Amino acid sequence: MESFISSYVSPVQTPFFSNLEEVHSSVRDSFYIDFQYTQVILPFNHNAATTTTWEELLIPFEILCNCDEFTVKERDPNIASMYALFYMVPIDVLDVVLPQIGKCAREMVASNNEGREILEMDVSLHVTTIEMAEEEEDMENQTNYEFVRIISN
Repeated sequence: MESFISSYVSPVQTPFFSNLEEVHSSVRDSFYIDFQYTQVILPFNHNAATTTTWEELLIPFEILCNCDEFTVKERDPNIASMYALFYMVPIDVLDVVLPQIGKCAREMVASNNEGREILEMDVSLHVTTIEMAEEEEDMENQTNYEFVRIISN
């Protein structure tokens, strides 16, 4: 099995929440994430199956900003909730993408000159998995990820 990952992470250009006069204290210092996940499976000798999921997530700054290669690799308990929030994405894909989302989050917090309490982010993740014939799959011991692209403004 071979997978190709394409991701896009970007701050929202025209934030919705910046127009709110008062933000409830339980959602202050959080990211509002508009998340789209598309998974395409290309089975050997069959038709492709595509699944798209849209989620709106609210994640505290301290959790998302702590997602980096070390905390993901070490399965840091402080970011364990990320795996539950992104339940529809396979863990091995999250292991690749979470550090990059965390990097974008840290950059957004650092450049938050307006002192906004909610920062908005668009995240689009597209995974295409190609299933091979059984004899070819036996030679492949693990999933190979070919492409990861992160764009942040």
